[in-house]
Amino acid sequence: MDSQGDPTLSMMSKMKAQCLSDEEVESCGELMATSFLNMAICHHILKNYERAVQNCERSLSLKKSIKAYYRLGQGLKQLKNYEGSIKAFKQAILMDTSDPNDIQTELQVVERLEKA
Repeated sequence: MDSQGDPTLSMMSKMKAQCLSDEEVESCGELMATSFLNMAICHHILKNYERAVQNCERSLSLKKSIKAYYRLGQGLKQLKNYEGSIKAFKQAILMDTSDPNDIQTELQVVERLEKA
């Protein structure tokens, strides 16, 4: 997606144009990605799963992370988008195949739900 279509990426382009160093822009991007993840968990707790998913996607547009894919999978599971949830969980596992957070178990639950 280009910076014209995504307001987050557009903001990043504007920061670059304002003579911020690449390091400063990257730092801002990481902070924004973390902020979107924090908003995602808040929306998830409030059972506002659509907004949780949107915030995970915005976070992922800035920085790929296991946590963002995991939370995306959780939100999509609640929306009964099992195919999307499975894809998100698999992406999280691919980022760290040792799977220290046991996302594999969550993936198996969703795969059973999809077959039901």
